[in-house]
This record gives sequence, C-alpha cells and structure tokens, in this order.
Amino acid sequence: MYYNMRKILLFVLLFLVACGGAEVESTISQDSFDNSDDDTTTTTVRDSTTTTVRETTTIVSGTTSDTKLKNKCDDCEYLSISDLISNLDNVPKFAWNDYQRIAIENNVFENNSFEIILNVGPSTNLYFEDNEKYIQKGINFWQYFNLPEKYYAFFYNYDDLDWATNELTSTGFEGGMARAPCRDGICSGANSGIYQRPPHFGVGVFGIHSGDSADNYRYGPLHIHEVTHSVVASQWIDNSRNPQQSANVFTLLVK
Repeated sequence: MYYNMRKILLFVLLFLVACGGAEVESTISQDSFDNSDDDTTTTTVRDSTTTTVRETTTIVSGTTSDTKLKNKCDDCEYLSISDLISNLDNVPKFAWNDYQRIAIENNVFENNSFEIILNVGPSTNLYFEDNEKYIQKGINFWQYFNLPEKYYAFFYNYDDLDWATNELTSTGFEGGMARAPCRDGICSGANSGIYQRPPHFGVGVFGIHSGDSADNYRYGPLHIHEVTHSVVASQWIDNSRNPQQSANVFTLLVK
C-alpha cells in the first residue's frame, strides 16, 4: 500500500537524528562552528537549496493527487508508519537503501541561494579537509525540505575555545555555545541546529582533537548527521516562534 512520501521521508529524517553517532551525539544547539588550516576564516558559498517543501503524491486506496514529490520512486513500495513500527529490525535497512537512492538523485544542487560559511580556529590543525564537501552533501540530500538560508560551521580545538566564543558572538550567535563540544580540556564533540532568533540560520560547532583522527565517523558521516539536526529544526521555521525548541520537543517524543 502506498502512503504519503513526505511522511516517510520525515520519519527517516527523524530516525537518522534519533540514531545519533557514537560519542559525538549532538544535542541540537543554536550556534555555529570554526575550523581552518590557518588564522583566517574560510567562507564558502555553495550551490543554493530550495527553502520550500515540495508537494507530495499521495496514494491511498487507489486515490492519487496531481502533484508529485521530488525523490518519489514509482517502482518502490512505501510502508506506512505503523508498518515501520512493526518492522523495527528492518528500519536501518529501509533507511540505508532509500538514502543511497536519494543521495544519487540529489547529487546536483538545484538552487544557489544557500550558503555555507566555515570558520577555523587560528591554532587548530584539521585532520580532515573535506568538511565543506560533506556539509554540502548533507544539504543536497535534504534539499527538497525547508532549509535555513545559511549554515555556519565552527571548527576549533580547546586552545581556540575563547576564539570560538568571540567568533560566535561577533557573528550574531551566543558565544556560550562554543563550550558545547568541549570538556575536560578537550573539544571533541559536535552540536548543531538553527539559531533561536530570526532569520534562524543553521549553526554547528565541531570540536577538533587529534585523538579523534582514527575515528572514521569524523570523516563525513558526522557532518551529515549535524546538518540533519539543522534541517529537522528548519521544518518549524515560520510555523513556530522558536523552531529549534519545537524541534527538540518533537524529537524527544520520537525518541
């Protein structure tokens, strides 16, 4: 039986967020990131993403609407939420297979209004250079959902914590968010979401620690995971006074 594709994609999105990632599980925040190979800030403007949610094709009991959702697969059999709940052991496989298909379909960014802005701490040495590439890859995947206009990412080690605090503040965010991925003299986690005040830009902080360089999760999957947090919260933009808070409540209910 076919069901509304948008609901299924949203379920998969929430599933990915709920799954998290190892010890760097994000707790959706409201600030941006830093990371660079030198003392300067690297700003990258990527291909833009659409900020509107596409209409869906709904097939229930043989009734079909006239509009079609991007990424809908005519040859796929879609399951209802209740079907997924009764097949929890297979949800990872369903999500993985659908992700592979959609990632290929959405490889090209269709809009140029979305901007990625990277900031790297002055004494921070990055062990991974494709940060922007994988942030963009995450945005590409969700490009047919509501997105923030910009995504700020801050990469820094513990020695650059004060720098990160000042950068966040000067950029218009809350400097206190810089401490989110740091503890016991090390910045090793990550945190991402959208800022609580308009225009609700996406923002992520990424702690850089040389000891993490052996963890494959830090080489792309973490970035996609963090961007997904921002996309989840973006679904409440224009529908809630504090989209991030609304997303947090909804995600907790799902978990």
